[in-house]
Amino acid sequence: MLREAERMVAEKQAMSDEALSMVQSAESEVLGAERSLQLAQAQKREAERMVTALESELQTVREQINEADAELERARQEVDAAKQELAMAKADLNYWQAEIERAKTLYEQKAISKDELQREQAQFETAQAKVKAAEAKVRQAEAMMRAAEARKRQAQNMLRQKEAELAAAKERVAQMQAMVEMAQAKLAQAKAMAQAARAKVRQSEAALQAAQAKLAQVNAEIAKVQAMVQEAEAGIHRGERHVLHAEALKAQSQAALTVARIVRGYTEIRSLTDGYVVERLVAPGTLVTAGTPILRIAQLDIVRVQAFVSEKDLAGIRLGTPVTVRSLKDGKEWSAKVTAIFPSADPTTRTGLVEALVPNIDGTRGEGRGTGNLKLLPGQSVVIKIVKRRIPNAITVPNEAITQFNNQPAVWVAEPMSETGKTEYTCPMHPEVRSDKPGRCPKCGMDLVPTKRHTPTAKTEYTCPMHPEVRSDKPGKCPKCGMNLVPTKRQVGEAKVARLRIVKLGETDGQRTLVLSGLKIGDEVIVRGWQSIVREGVPVVAVEWNELGPARLPSITPSPMPPTHQHGSTQRQGGGHLHGH
Repeated sequence: MLREAERMVAEKQAMSDEALSMVQSAESEVLGAERSLQLAQAQKREAERMVTALESELQTVREQINEADAELERARQEVDAAKQELAMAKADLNYWQAEIERAKTLYEQKAISKDELQREQAQFETAQAKVKAAEAKVRQAEAMMRAAEARKRQAQNMLRQKEAELAAAKERVAQMQAMVEMAQAKLAQAKAMAQAARAKVRQSEAALQAAQAKLAQVNAEIAKVQAMVQEAEAGIHRGERHVLHAEALKAQSQAALTVARIVRGYTEIRSLTDGYVVERLVAPGTLVTAGTPILRIAQLDIVRVQAFVSEKDLAGIRLGTPVTVRSLKDGKEWSAKVTAIFPSADPTTRTGLVEALVPNIDGTRGEGRGTGNLKLLPGQSVVIKIVKRRIPNAITVPNEAITQFNNQPAVWVAEPMSETGKTEYTCPMHPEVRSDKPGRCPKCGMDLVPTKRHTPTAKTEYTCPMHPEVRSDKPGKCPKCGMNLVPTKRQVGEAKVARLRIVKLGETDGQRTLVLSGLKIGDEVIVRGWQSIVREGVPVVAVEWNELGPARLPSITPSPMPPTHQHGSTQRQGGGHLHGH
């Protein structure tokens, strides 16, 4: 029986070797088909990359055409603007031509001095220079427009060329796709042949395994009795060893548990109070004894914020006075109240100490929290704003808006250009001189001329006395300090002109100054850009500012000027000055 089983195993082994040879031949065919497919796919990818590159180049050319169109449009706008500027310069020249003729006549009649004639002549020459500059600007703008048109034509020619190249590349992709499909079909056929050969191998292996299994069964029957005896003896020995090993492990675990409990008692230290570790007094690994301080713990749920205040301001501060604490790190603000005042002043700095308590937990408390949920840290620098007194409906202006006029503080305001007001009289040479009735200028003696006083229109809005940048169309509370918003009048309208107001100033906090008189609620104060205003009555436009200047220039058309004229003055192109509120 054993010899018959061995003969069957030899026959089945020969059949299995033959099937393996067929599999190797089929796999060789598969590898050849895969290399052909990879080559076709690589050529297709190369063609697709070329298509992608050409599409990118085509998009770039289209963008160049768009940029050329935009540049051409800008050049045309610059030509129109230059021609408009030239027309204005010629109009100004005509005006000064007539003016110089009149001045010469007056000079010949001894009505004006030679200095006045020379000033008129200088104005006339300036107007001539402006005309020449405007003509040069027109020529330059027209040259730029011709150059932009040439660049657009060049980009269009390149667009047609790239479109032709793209069409050829797409045709190449289609050809490569056909080659890939042919290679895939050949690969599928080779894989089918390999699959059939593997099936035959599996069949031969199954027969071989059956023969080997029968041989193994015979051998197993022979060794079964011997194995049963040996297994019984080995089981006895294993049982004895397992018992001894389990007893040893139990004793070892009990000893390790005892040691761990002893060590833990020496390594865990608990604080008697809840708080935050602010200082480590002993380096890790140092051997310490009982009573040795190792960590400093601080309770930071509420922190004291202290500020040194000038002795002249201490009299206006009381316990409970509202304060605003601002972090210098991230600019966040918190509201608090004065909780302690130390009236003794430092003889060197002439300041006294004021203290406020600020809740310091940001969010809810919980285990495992770090310093990330604390508002302030010990020793951190902050800015404290203290309210000394409240003035109902107080008016303040930024310090940068304040100027001087005849040794008096003044500000520029923007008033709507609407001729709905009453008639007043002003001097053409001194526009700051005004009167409700006809007369002569007290400075130069010229007759005052009538003009319309521009009455501003206004609407009601609400703002915070402590934070004037907070504005709302309806009543409510300030989101920063919680105070009630107070009503104010805000001027509305499109065209506005600049007016100079003499004001009386009060206290300042270094950024804004209290205005005691000269302004009323609703006046629009020109904060930036007023340095370029040369006289009253010039149009102004409100724009946003940043640290570098105007964030953007306004797009406006010249507004009609009020019926006044200042002799020998000039106006900025565009009819307005920039200002910020």
